[in-house]
Amino acid sequence: MKKTWKRLSGFLLACMMVCLPALQALAISYDAAAGLEPDTVLFPEDSLFNIAAPAVALDGEPVVLEDPTTWKNETEDRAYQAGLTEDGSTLELVLAGYILTVEGGTSSAEEGIGGHKEYTEEEEKLDVAYYPVDTEVKLKADMPEEGMEFAGWKVDAEDVAVADPLGAETTLKMPEKKLKITASYQPLQAPESDTQAPDTEAQGNGEGAAPQGEDIPQEPQNELIDPGMTNEPIDPGMTNEEIDPGVADGSVDPGMTNEEINPGMTSELIDPGMTDVVIDPGVADGTTDPSVDDPQGSQSEPIDPGMT
Repeated sequence: MKKTWKRLSGFLLACMMVCLPALQALAISYDAAAGLEPDTVLFPEDSLFNIAAPAVALDGEPVVLEDPTTWKNETEDRAYQAGLTEDGSTLELVLAGYILTVEGGTSSAEEGIGGHKEYTEEEEKLDVAYYPVDTEVKLKADMPEEGMEFAGWKVDAEDVAVADPLGAETTLKMPEKKLKITASYQPLQAPESDTQAPDTEAQGNGEGAAPQGEDIPQEPQNELIDPGMTNEPIDPGMTNEEIDPGVADGSVDPGMTNEEINPGMTSELIDPGMTDVVIDPGVADGTTDPSVDDPQGSQSEPIDPGMT
């Protein structure tokens, strides 16, 4: 019985030894006695052991450790870079940056700025990194699963915003605190149709719509022409400005010279020295100069210059 219990206890202890690293997979312990690389960074819960240096300084301030051989990063929002002074007398721990966690995407910055937490293949990977304050961090969403599309970024701090909340690739400035950003996804939306609905305002009740196959009458575009006039009375040699749009019968503007009168008459038939009141209304054509042959073949008498 005792042998069986010992075997069972040994089995349980072995299971605990195997499972414990997996439960503490996010924490990494560094052997200070083996030497520290210049870029050794301790994320929250990471630790150092076998510290041989007689002194430890945190951000330039000396600290006293309960266990002089062990130091653990017990903060939740910061990463520290560890290194030894040249003479090996002091372990220096300097703030490297604040923690940024991205779920459903990744973060990055210019080469040499910030860094990511290392993971084993068995661990559930989150993109956990550290960046100094005010670093411009690039965010990139993961490729969506089939039938899904990127819907935007969610930030767990109200006072922090990404440059383009709806862009699968965007940027942000690292704040002076821990931050988590999540890329959200939604079912793929069907593209909207580009076909425009017909204009039923004019066609719905048939009003204002021309029957198919018929030309739509056009309103005259020349405002200078009297609508009561036809094109025939207008002298083709005259400009629009010379037509009186206010005369309904198409007569000539009284302010026009004799040469601008009715285009059916030549200016030679009109005596430029005569006024309208000199013309004898009894004369049939009223236009004949005694010195000019009558082109109409009329027998009217010459106009008496003495007439008023």
